[in-house]
Amino acid sequence: MKKKTFFITLTILFSLIVLLILAGSIWINYFWGEKERKLFLEKKLSSIIHRPVTIQKAEFQIFPRTRLILNQVIIKAPDGKADFISLKKLQLSLSLTYLFSRTIYFNYILLDHPRVFLCRNGKEGLNTTTQDLWNFFSFPVLRESKKGGWLKEVKISLKQLAVQEGEIDFKDWTFPQPPVEFYITNLTLRTGKPSKNGFIPIFSQFNFKNGSQLSHFNITGAILPIFQGSKIKSALFKGNTKFSHLSLSPFTPYLYQWKRITSLQGIGNGNFFTEGVIGKKFSANGELDIANFNFSFPQPHPGHIKINKLHLQFALNQEKEKWEFPLLTLTTPEFSMTGNFRVEKIRNGVSLINGEVRVPQLDYRSVITKFPLSLLPEKIQKFMRNINTGLIQNLRLSYSESFLPALPKPKEKSIAGNFFFRDISFKLGEDIPKFAQLSGRLNFKNRELTISDLTGLFGSSKINKSNFILTESGNFTLSGDFEIDLKEINPLLHLKQIPARALKELNQLQLNGGKGLLTIKGNGTISNLKNLALEGELKLIDADFNYAKFRQPARKMNGTIKFSSHSITFPNFSGLWANSPCTGRGEIKNYRSREEAKIYFHVESDEGDINDLAASFFPWE
Repeated sequence: MKKKTFFITLTILFSLIVLLILAGSIWINYFWGEKERKLFLEKKLSSIIHRPVTIQKAEFQIFPRTRLILNQVIIKAPDGKADFISLKKLQLSLSLTYLFSRTIYFNYILLDHPRVFLCRNGKEGLNTTTQDLWNFFSFPVLRESKKGGWLKEVKISLKQLAVQEGEIDFKDWTFPQPPVEFYITNLTLRTGKPSKNGFIPIFSQFNFKNGSQLSHFNITGAILPIFQGSKIKSALFKGNTKFSHLSLSPFTPYLYQWKRITSLQGIGNGNFFTEGVIGKKFSANGELDIANFNFSFPQPHPGHIKINKLHLQFALNQEKEKWEFPLLTLTTPEFSMTGNFRVEKIRNGVSLINGEVRVPQLDYRSVITKFPLSLLPEKIQKFMRNINTGLIQNLRLSYSESFLPALPKPKEKSIAGNFFFRDISFKLGEDIPKFAQLSGRLNFKNRELTISDLTGLFGSSKINKSNFILTESGNFTLSGDFEIDLKEINPLLHLKQIPARALKELNQLQLNGGKGLLTIKGNGTISNLKNLALEGELKLIDADFNYAKFRQPARKMNGTIKFSSHSITFPNFSGLWANSPCTGRGEIKNYRSREEAKIYFHVESDEGDINDLAASFFPWE
């Protein structure tokens, strides 16, 4: 009997509650004027989001669920002029159980055909912030008035949020007209039942459109609301984003503003995981693939780079101020490349940049024609343009830099690398023989340079296993073996870079033929070649030359010349002086000093013509 009475009482109470709600619904819809209803809701929403709000129509339903339906909602910009958000319909479902605690709790939200108008200009920046979003979901706490007001609080839940057929229009007026425009269409979003740790699952997809280019985005993740009192202050998001067929050309104005890139093309596909507080610092890692990646540089440093395929792995952490790209691979019509790159703040505000690039092989001419040479000093430009052919193999470049943000120049900077080169050819001047078939290995670190195992041709002369080392201070050492065509090196004997006193003597020497086997070692300073120290030997084979002071030519000369920084010796030589066969030896000591120089020669001829010898040393015919 008691149980039966209890169920009857409970049924009566439930019926009364339903009748009260039904009566309230009837009163709201039929006795509370539509105009008053609209004004009340517009005023409340405007005070919450701090923007003017207009509503075409407001309805309250009991069945099939208790909900408030707002039709044609328009949220204005703060100045009340331009539209910020428009919605075809906004549905807010009410929880009946919360009414007993004098709280209106919207546990389901549906935004039907929302359209958001975003714009950016140079003075005011973006026309919204993430705080505007949280203001929408954070109603102010309503204190009980002294008159005994019934309503105490209004809440909105993120647990069941849905967006269907949404759109976002973005215009950036910070660039010269026309503005940069992007559109997000077919935006859908829904949330689900929270997990045990409070994370609310979220699923979204949309199309990104610019002109005729359309790409697709898909987001799967979870959000954790962060409260301050009863208000949502922000939210932690973690999730995965995938996109496909993203055109890069709409982003050209931003790259032009950053690095003066005038043209950007390419189609990107990516997948990355993001974690962080929305609108604040975050971390992300993922992969990006770009096909047909092209960009151009304008005057005064014109250039065009085309990359068939680009693959990039990245890991970004704003909290730790660390940006890593552990794998970068790209393929161009000319070469393929792999590398890595890292930027991080290490200590005391010092930032560190590290990077490395590896290229298996590239053709020099095909790459250099696309490189903006005008970025380099004029002398280097001229030299690089004179290189006609060549292959670069196993190229490795590493770069590091550390700097303080307050300093205009890097605190420490280092660039290093090495590569093999093959079949390099170039000319240094019209009258100088061409360097060809040059092969060897080059190592460098900052201004230190080493060329090792250099072989090749200088005209018809051969370069055998030569080495060159240049230090950062400008000191250098060189060594090598050469098979020389003596006639071809005449132009080198008359270069203007040779010290004037030596050049005066060399201008009286003319090499007419023969071969020379040269072994040489040397060291000096690039800035002061007058103090160049050389040592080695030159073996002459059938050498022909004219020395003006001797008045007669020397022909078919064979022998060895040994030289050092202070002396030149001729241990033995033989040949023809004019038409007279001769042999001899000699030495020149202290040849760098005009006062201390000493010359000694001993010449013998068993079958010499006295007229040839006399004509060489005495001023008569």
